[in-house]
Amino acid sequence: MTTKKSIAKKASKKTFLEKVGNKASHIKDDLIAGKDHLVEMAEEAFDSVKEGLQNITKKKKTVKKSIKKAVAKKAKAVAKKVVKKAAPKKAAKPTAKKVAKRPVKKSAKDASKKVQ
Repeated sequence: MTTKKSIAKKASKKTFLEKVGNKASHIKDDLIAGKDHLVEMAEEAFDSVKEGLQNITKKKKTVKKSIKKAVAKKAKAVAKKVVKKAAPKKAAKPTAKKVAKRPVKKSAKDASKKVQ
C-alpha cells in the first residue's frame, strides 16, 4: 500500500526519460530558431555574392566597350597619318609600267660572217 507521501514523491520526481524528453524539446526549439537564423544569413550571403558578380560583369562589359572604342579611335588616327604621309609620295611618282626589252637573237648568217 502506498501512502500519500510516496505518491507525492513519485509525482514530483521526474524519471530519466522525462528529463531527456524535456532536454530534447529544448534542443529542438534551439535548432529550429538557429536554422531560421542560418537560412536568413545564407540568403543574405547569396544575394550579396550575386550582386557582386553582376557588378563585376557590368564593369567588365563597359571596360571592353571602352577599350574597343579607344582602339578604334587610335586606329583611325594612325590611318589618317599614314594616308597623309603616303598621298604626296604616290602622286609625285609616275605610274607608267616598265617595258621589258627582249634580247635580239643573232641569226646563223651573222655568226658565219664574223668567223671568216
